[in-house]
Amino acid sequence: MLAYGEWLEQNLLARVPHRQYVFALPKLLRPFFRYRRRYLGELCRLVAGLLQIGFRAMAPHGQPAFVLYVQTFGDLVTFNPHIHALVADGVFLPSGTFQVLPPLPEDTLCQALRRKLLDFLCAEGVLDRDLADRMRQWRHAGFSVHNRIRTQTADAEGRQRLARYMIRCPFALDKMSYDRNSGMVIYRSKMHATRSRNYQLMPALKWLRLLNHVPDKYEHSGSVLRLLLQPLHGRPTAGRTGRMTLGIIFHDAS
Repeated sequence: MLAYGEWLEQNLLARVPHRQYVFALPKLLRPFFRYRRRYLGELCRLVAGLLQIGFRAMAPHGQPAFVLYVQTFGDLVTFNPHIHALVADGVFLPSGTFQVLPPLPEDTLCQALRRKLLDFLCAEGVLDRDLADRMRQWRHAGFSVHNRIRTQTADAEGRQRLARYMIRCPFALDKMSYDRNSGMVIYRSKMHATRSRNYQLMPALKWLRLLNHVPDKYEHSGSVLRLLLQPLHGRPTAGRTGRMTLGIIFHDAS
């Protein structure tokens, strides 16, 4: 993970402020993604579209830049598909100048995520339209967006730390122990917000179900959508740069 953070900083990220966005889904919809892995890629594309639209609304001629990561796990290794986005905190103008912008409103992104994802699942035929209509009206539907973590222009270590966090492993061996007498696995982590405990206790065979965080051969549990900014002469900074080429590529993060 250390090498990945350094590589990202040296080869991809511009020396500009960055912000982390986290897009989370309600528990009711998470099983759809457990057994339909391609939906994780669609979720990634959906979030990329929301970020593009949001920044273009504030700066129509600017180009946003971001890296998206799919994670399928929470602190207690339960199945929890969500998106982490490492986003340049503004846009690159045609001149090559970086323009810092206010963060995209969390509530606006959350409502758009709810609308777009429910429409997608209905179109796929896996979600009942009546239920989707009700979820659109719920005051607390379980969708959330968080964007409070920001790094400054000179904080290269902060950008690398965020990148390493986004590709971390689903679980750590030093947090796991096995009791042979009972056949139970105990996994300890930080206090869970809704479960009100800091551990997971389950039979060993049930623990093996957590391998759904590990992709099968030729499959991947995470994808990265990268909007590249590659100046012809040097890397983009907060000031003027050389002419830049833009493109979107896909990269597996698992």
